[in-house]
Amino acid sequence: MITEVTGPTPSPRRAPVPGQVRRAQKAEASQKFVKAYQAAYPGENPLNYAAEAYDAAWFLAKSIKAAGSADRGAIKTAMATVAKEKFDGALGNGLTWKDRDIQVPGVMIRWDGTGDVLLYEGAAN
Repeated sequence: MITEVTGPTPSPRRAPVPGQVRRAQKAEASQKFVKAYQAAYPGENPLNYAAEAYDAAWFLAKSIKAAGSADRGAIKTAMATVAKEKFDGALGNGLTWKDRDIQVPGVMIRWDGTGDVLLYEGAAN
């Protein structure tokens, strides 16, 4: 629950909001992703969608490798196995899966008028 809003009145420009990836995250895997993204796209910062897509692509690639085959059924079976392992990705360190959804530690950020201010970074379970 958000218990504090900065500024005289609640404003989307000042209210803390939950997020999934921000360049201010301290997680080593997240910082590695941000640096690689900025090297590939100078002057740009990654949004959570880029991080989600990156981690999803790696999950699929690891599953195909584990399957040792391009067979759809083998990949599906391998996905269930790979999903049991914790991994470090663009969304943070120690990521896990539960009920076929990725569990992300997440962050709480506030926009200060010029950029995101990291208020809290969750830890993996």
